[in-house]
Amino acid sequence: MAHSAKEHYRQIFNRRTPGEVRTLAHIKRFFECFLGDAGFRSALSENLDNPRSVAARYGIEVDPMEMLPLWHSSYLKSDRKPEGASWPLALAWREYIGEMVRNRDLLRDEGNMSVAAPRFHAWRERQMRRCEDVLGDCSKSITHPSLLSS
Repeated sequence: MAHSAKEHYRQIFNRRTPGEVRTLAHIKRFFECFLGDAGFRSALSENLDNPRSVAARYGIEVDPMEMLPLWHSSYLKSDRKPEGASWPLALAWREYIGEMVRNRDLLRDEGNMSVAAPRFHAWRERQMRRCEDVLGDCSKSITHPSLLSS
């Protein structure tokens, strides 16, 4: 059964417990700090034996050791292998991100107006190709939403 992007998005969160949603929020916060804060990255590299203490100083309530394949260079290749099951937070995050990518694709696909508004549809397709040409893979994160209804 095909779901709308709105229904799919709701299911992403409705099928998780409040605790699981909170954990995902803290993993997201970890990555915000990891990618955007050089001091955080430096503190992590200085405390590889106890990265949880660094995370705690930033109010992050997850153990970075449970998601090593997502951030530690020595473990990046382990993420999608059988030993990846040793890191439950990495598994939870990958599943969540996969669902969000699927939702992004649903949003993009729902913007198809080839029947309702062919001229708009042709313009939108040109914009999507232009973005792909200029931005490369980053362009996939743009859903090119449509406000027209069919």
